[in-house]
Amino acid sequence: MHLYPQTELEVIGSSASGQIYQVDDSIALKSGRIFTPPPSSASSQDQWFYASETLFHANLIKNEQFILQLLQQHPHPNIIDIIDAHHPEGIYFRRHLSRSELSIPPTTTTTTSPTSKTKHHTQRIHWYRDITNALLHLHRLHIAHSDLRIDNVLFDARGSAYLYDFSSSAPFGEDPHHTVVSDTLVSAHGLSTTTISDATDRFAMGTLIFHMEHGAKPCFAVDPEVKEEEERGCVLHGLLSEARLQDLADQYGWNKDGDLRFTNYTLPACYG
Repeated sequence: MHLYPQTELEVIGSSASGQIYQVDDSIALKSGRIFTPPPSSASSQDQWFYASETLFHANLIKNEQFILQLLQQHPHPNIIDIIDAHHPEGIYFRRHLSRSELSIPPTTTTTTSPTSKTKHHTQRIHWYRDITNALLHLHRLHIAHSDLRIDNVLFDARGSAYLYDFSSSAPFGEDPHHTVVSDTLVSAHGLSTTTISDATDRFAMGTLIFHMEHGAKPCFAVDPEVKEEEERGCVLHGLLSEARLQDLADQYGWNKDGDLRFTNYTLPACYG
């Protein structure tokens, strides 16, 4: 199955939750994955797979849009700056730097001077503070990020860190098997949980700190060479309407909105 080509947009990033396109030098668009429909001659298995993946990714971007619309009403300085999260094509946000784009040497290097090491360690402590503050804000809304890792933290030239990518986020109490939780939460890394909570993010935060301090995730060998992995309202080719998504769901007797995580979400009383 292939992604629908967006010939007029430049891809600047990709992840399991979607594609990132450049709008201009300061703004990017995150879209869910849009697949090329199979031909009428395709097997029933291919037709089923297309319908299943299309509905899943449509709901994935809707879940993230819900959270970011909520965070636009209740913003935090260390959560990625959202320009617009109301358009069907996805989420417009202000661009920042990834960890690999920062001009800071790997934490495991042996050639850095003691003064420079102290400076960079102080910088990382500021990042941990920024990320923790962003998580606390999210937790006050009774929502867990659920995918906290180095790829989902962005930075600016002033030295601030920003929490990013809320595609796996879920309300407290959600069954983690019904969400796209990060692999840092699996029991192989020592965490056993029956529901999503702030504890899952605290565990992931510890894993993130270990990764940034040592250059590798826990339980993996440390590699001395750290390896990190148009206008708003533009129409993406192949983007299906709600009616067409409903048709796909009806074809297989599915609930079109079955993967939406926030249908019963209630804003905590302190924010009322």
